[in-house]
Amino acid sequence: MALRKLLLILLLPVFAQAQTPMSKMIRKHASSSACSDADALAYFAATGITDAGQKTAICDFIAREKAASRWGTEVQAFYILSNGSFNASKYNLIDTTKYTCSTSGTITYTTGSGGGADPTSGAYLTSNYKPSVDQVSVNSFHLMLFSQENVNESSTDLGILNATYNSDIELYSNTIYSTLNRSNYATYLSASLSNTVGMFLSNRTTSTAVEIFQNSTSLSSGSISAQGLPTDFVYIFTSNLVNFSTKKACFVSIGAGISNVSDYYSSVNQLKTDLGL
Repeated sequence: MALRKLLLILLLPVFAQAQTPMSKMIRKHASSSACSDADALAYFAATGITDAGQKTAICDFIAREKAASRWGTEVQAFYILSNGSFNASKYNLIDTTKYTCSTSGTITYTTGSGGGADPTSGAYLTSNYKPSVDQVSVNSFHLMLFSQENVNESSTDLGILNATYNSDIELYSNTIYSTLNRSNYATYLSASLSNTVGMFLSNRTTSTAVEIFQNSTSLSSGSISAQGLPTDFVYIFTSNLVNFSTKKACFVSIGAGISNVSDYYSSVNQLKTDLGL
């Protein structure tokens, strides 16, 4: 018995050494379990994003959107405008090879609390997304702008107006106006606003069903027939190249009709929170 105890005492360090590499390997594996999503990696490479917290927030958003089956279908273009520079904010998160923004005028890009793209009057982005070419159906379409500022101004904030067919969001003197896939602006949705902060979504889900939202709250809905897809690029911070917005914005999305608006708002707002905006 004494000999057995002595052998056990002598062999304990050997056992400990034999187990150490395995425990190190487990810790290494756990610490290297970062996002490996191909779309996320392409976005990080294009934008030059290196911050670990920012990467995690974006990876988690991509995972949520793919799980909700919105990725590349209901949401074809998604712009994070709070990456600190135009070169880091111009890329489409869904596919960095499509719809890269071009810029005109002076826009300041910031990160952190309240961050986003802040345009001076007359400045705008061109999304290079053309609905008549890139959209799947005239009867399913959305535009989304996440505004960071409460500004009372006569502005057209996102879309295409005064074209063959019109689609836009106007946060116009404490009133929202919107039309989607119409040949003129004679028929549109509108609603009064107490402020211009939040996620503004104009959403068409059928040939006649259109609705506008602030965050997840429906502001107005109606039966307005779709007539055709806009044949020009979607603009950000304007839609008619006349009434320019000066509101700072952190996100924009374009695509088919959003089937679950509450879930989409929750997902986008969580990204905002995770990015510290």
